[in-house]
Amino acid sequence: GAFDYWGKGTMVTVSSGT
Repeated sequence: GAFDYWGKGTMVTVSSGT
């Protein structure tokens, strides 16, 4: 998505955000 980040040991892709 717009940015990727590690959450609870799982790579989460967020399509929304700056």
